[in-house]
Amino acid sequence: MPRALLLGPTLAIAVCAALGCNRSPMENALAPTREDLEHAYRTHDPNLAGHQSAEGVVVGRDGITVLCSANPKGDGEHTWLIRLGDDGTVIWQRHYALDQGTGRAIAALPGGGFAIAGEIQRTAMEFQAYLLRTDGDGQSATGAAFGPRGVTGFTSLAVLDDGSLLAGGSAGDHGWLVRVDPALHAAWDAPLGDVDDVAGVAPLAGGFAMVARRERSTTGFGLTRAVVFDADRHPRWHVQLPASGRGEPAALTRLSDDSIAIVGHHAASDRDKAQIWVARVTGPDQIAWQRMLGSPDEERRGRAIVALPDGGVAVAGDALRDGARSLRIARLTPDGGVVWERAFGGTGQAVARGLARTADGGFVLVGSTTAKGAGKTNVWILRLDGDGRLIWDRAFGTAG
Repeated sequence: MPRALLLGPTLAIAVCAALGCNRSPMENALAPTREDLEHAYRTHDPNLAGHQSAEGVVVGRDGITVLCSANPKGDGEHTWLIRLGDDGTVIWQRHYALDQGTGRAIAALPGGGFAIAGEIQRTAMEFQAYLLRTDGDGQSATGAAFGPRGVTGFTSLAVLDDGSLLAGGSAGDHGWLVRVDPALHAAWDAPLGDVDDVAGVAPLAGGFAMVARRERSTTGFGLTRAVVFDADRHPRWHVQLPASGRGEPAALTRLSDDSIAIVGHHAASDRDKAQIWVARVTGPDQIAWQRMLGSPDEERRGRAIVALPDGGVAVAGDALRDGARSLRIARLTPDGGVVWERAFGGTGQAVARGLARTADGGFVLVGSTTAKGAGKTNVWILRLDGDGRLIWDRAFGTAG
C-alpha cells in the first residue's frame, strides 16, 4: 500500500493547523475531512517539508545506485536517484518530476539501466501503481501507470529470467502482481484476493516466488503466505508462516538452490515485543529453519535481505530502545546460525530500507535517519566490509 496514505496523528495535526479544519463538536479533532485533504494536496505546506529516505539500493560495476523518496519543499514526494563510487564520492544525482511517481523498489536491468516501482499520487486520496525505467545514468526516463485509482501501489520488483519485470503490491484491499515486458507494456496482472499485499517477489528457475501478508490486524501482526509459481502463473506450492505466533514479511530473496528466504518481523503474542524474523523455505509446508533476532528490551523490524554465495543470507532491520531507533544488520549461515550482528546509530530515529552485497563481499545498507543531515529525516547510506564493520557513511537531505 502506498506509504503516503498512512496518515498518522502528526501529519493530521499539521494539516489541520495549516488549513484550519472546521468540524462539529462531535468530530474527531485529529481527523481531517476529505475537503481538508484535497486542499492540503494542492497547497505547499512547510510542515511537511524536509523529509527524505532511501528506499532501496543496487550495486554494479558502475557504482552504488540508491533509490530515494524526497519531499524537500512540502509539495509532494518524488523519486530521487543517487550514484556513488565505492569510496562514497557522489558521481551523479537525478531528481524526477512529481508526475513520474515515487519509487519504493529498484532493480538493475540486464541490458543496463534501472526499473523503479512505486506509486503516483493522483488526488489527495487516490494513487495508482507506477513503473519508471531509466538508462544507466538515470536519464531517458519513461514511465507507465497501472491499476485503478485508490489505495494502489507497488512495493516490490524483480527482473525475471526472460528479462520481463514482475511488480508486487496492492490494489484496494488485496494483493496484486503485474508482469510487464521491457517496454513496460503489461503482459498480465493478477489480483490476489486471499492476501492483503505483496511484500516481496523473486525470480526462480522456470517461474517466480512471492511473499505476502494476510489477516492483517489493527492490534498486532498478521500472517505470511509464500507462494512459488510456474512461469504461466500456476502455483507450484505455497506455505503459511510463521510456525507459531504472528509474523509479517518485508522482503524475499532467492537462494542458490532455488529455495527462498524471507525476512520480516515476529511476535509470540500481542503482549510480546517484536523481533526480526528470518525463515528459509524449501517446498510446500517445508520450513527448513526460522531465526529470531532481538532482545527483550527492544522492538525490532526486519526490512531487507540478500542472498550470499555460501548459501547464507544477510538481513537488515531496525530496533527501538529507550525512544531511539537504530539500524541492525546480521549475517546468517545456510542453516540459520548467526555469524555476526552489528548496530549503527543510537540517537534519533533510523529506519532500514535496503541492503545490497558488494563485489568484495561487503555490504551497502540504506535507510533514513533524523540524527544526521540537514533535513528532518535524511537519506543514510552505509558502506560496510564483509564483517559488517563501517567503512564510510553519508547522509543526504535538505531542510526545505
